[in-house]
Amino acid sequence: MKAYIDRYRDAYGVEPICRVLQMAPSCYWRHAARQRDPQLRSARARRDESLMADIQSIWHANWQVYGADKVWLQLKREGIRVARCTVERLMRAMGLQGARRGKKVRTTTPDTSAPCPLDHVNRQFKASRPNELWVSDFTYVSTWQGWLYVAFVIDVYARRIVGWRVRQVTGTPRDRIIRVMNPIDTSRASILVTGGAGYIGSHTTLALLQAGHEVVVLDNLSNSSPESLRRVAELAGRAPRFVRGDIRDRALLDRLLAEHPVRAVLHFAGLKAVGESVREPLAYYDNNVAGTVTLCQAMAAAGVFRLVFSSSATVYGEPGAMPIREDHPTGQPTNPYGRSKLVVEEVLRDLSRSDPRWAIALLRYFNPVGAHESGRIGEDPNGIPNNLLPYISQVAAGKLKELAVFGDDYLTPDGTGVRDYIHVLDLAQGHLKALQAIEQAAGVHTWNLGTGQGYSVLEMVRAFEHAAGRTVPYRIAPRRPGDIAECWADPAKAAAELGWRAELGLDRMMADAWRWQSLNPDGYPG
Repeated sequence: MKAYIDRYRDAYGVEPICRVLQMAPSCYWRHAARQRDPQLRSARARRDESLMADIQSIWHANWQVYGADKVWLQLKREGIRVARCTVERLMRAMGLQGARRGKKVRTTTPDTSAPCPLDHVNRQFKASRPNELWVSDFTYVSTWQGWLYVAFVIDVYARRIVGWRVRQVTGTPRDRIIRVMNPIDTSRASILVTGGAGYIGSHTTLALLQAGHEVVVLDNLSNSSPESLRRVAELAGRAPRFVRGDIRDRALLDRLLAEHPVRAVLHFAGLKAVGESVREPLAYYDNNVAGTVTLCQAMAAAGVFRLVFSSSATVYGEPGAMPIREDHPTGQPTNPYGRSKLVVEEVLRDLSRSDPRWAIALLRYFNPVGAHESGRIGEDPNGIPNNLLPYISQVAAGKLKELAVFGDDYLTPDGTGVRDYIHVLDLAQGHLKALQAIEQAAGVHTWNLGTGQGYSVLEMVRAFEHAAGRTVPYRIAPRRPGDIAECWADPAKAAAELGWRAELGLDRMMADAWRWQSLNPDGYPG
């Protein structure tokens, strides 16, 4: 109440405002004296100021915290002991608590001659987050108490309502006070995950749900199964919303973004087999490049400007030195799959230069392997696997006769290709960290997601034999077109800027992959 009086006393005077708030003016002046003289301020007031700074920090640092309960829990985790009711009281005073439940309102159009608080709202919100928040057109609603004059405050990047301002239009003294209602996330804006039913997409969808996000999955199921999303819902305790469709379908994208408030997109949808890309390059350019362009056009039309793109280490081509850092030259990928990823990266860079509202993460990850520790979700390729570990798993399970090792004459310790293998659960956490980073900064950001450790094909075979307790027969075959000798990451930039690093080692990768294969010998049913 003191804050409201200070804000409007010069315009209206203390006495009328105190009458409206049913507050004795003497209480106000006594409190104001304490504020001017630190010696008169109570210990509670000093503690409240400290707590309000902590609450403000938590609120702005974590957009997933919406209410006093979650803020209180976060304070508790940080070792700050405070009563839950105190947190609620302070958040109410700061305008950070969800509005109280009231009676249902209906929209109509009354007399619009009353002045609006547009300038005040814009000043308050733009001071804290310049160029991101703006006030929509004002609307009138009718309630059992009379007409209300409502202004919504919109986060244009996240496409969500973060607060509103309400005043009554009645001519009574109360209409001299703009009631500051509390910022809330009324739409619970979702994360759109394209390709979210696939291998990496399903694990990331699970991680998003477990982190408290609302998720919408778009997938055409060309290389995935809806069963993966049913199992994700089982593991998370709640289901993502699923839309079946293709990212090249602009009309579908427009409908999806209109029906589901989306604040960011995680883009996994794409073809990804190196060998297949050599045989069918046009399919890769159509799906990976043209599909991404269509997606970005639909995002821009809907006002969504945050994108995490699933890129690949293949954009580096034949590396000149190991490990590979983000500033390593690109531009000479050895296969159409890698070139399609590089073209998309360049498109996104041009897009960011043309429109500063875009915040884009390019995640160049290396070789995802493993599965969820439950064995409920994992990699389920259609037909013969294109990737190494699923092929090894199916050989160990007896579904395939033997593993073909393509080339044993590379300049590596045992002559076979060396790659950086990363557990898919670590990779999913990397996407969450990148999403959090681009919500704080615009522009294009590139990060390698890998372990920094390379393993040869034969080392992978021996590690899997140890985990499964079975022999994996193999034969040496000629090199495949487009393959390179070795490739592993320098993940230092991701560790420094995202606070992310791979935690799960090779033994865990093999054990989880074998558990998935053992429990699901034929993949997802149906």
